[in-house]
Amino acid sequence: MAYRNIKVNTSSWIVAIFITIAIGLVIAWFAHDVGLKRVMFAFWLNWLLMFWAHGIYLTNTVKLAEKYFHIRPIEKKVYQFMGVKYYQRMIRRVNIFNPELHLKEGRSGLAKLEQATRNAEQGHALIYIIVSGFTLYALLQQWWQAAFWYFLFNMLINGYPIMVQRYNRDRISRILKSRRVV
Repeated sequence: MAYRNIKVNTSSWIVAIFITIAIGLVIAWFAHDVGLKRVMFAFWLNWLLMFWAHGIYLTNTVKLAEKYFHIRPIEKKVYQFMGVKYYQRMIRRVNIFNPELHLKEGRSGLAKLEQATRNAEQGHALIYIIVSGFTLYALLQQWWQAAFWYFLFNMLINGYPIMVQRYNRDRISRILKSRRVV
């Protein structure tokens, strides 16, 4: 039987489900209290989902397929065109974000940094998908202003960080493959 080789950590899944339900209830309460059309809801939705994504990361229950993380040759040019370097400079000035995303010394530091970019990207990608669902719902309801805010915050809080992680990982991967150590 194929399922014998799959190891499931039941307690991790229970924690992940609990986190999902808890954050889902907070989001539902906030949507009811504030309203789905409000800019404040669009902003805080992303941050509440950030707590959820971090909890999912800690439980190690959801992993995107390895194929997702492969960077296509055209991506770097697209990211440069979209201003990823400017976004990256702006975000570096605010040093409250993921401490794993700082380079430690040597080759092992680069390998850990490469993995940290995958972890951060996965969280942002999951949130991006969920908030895109809210954006689509707002568009279908013809809530143009709400759709704009969902889209804007989704791009700033999730879309650009995804692009930054992919952009950085491309460089890290090339350095690791060339056997150079920074």
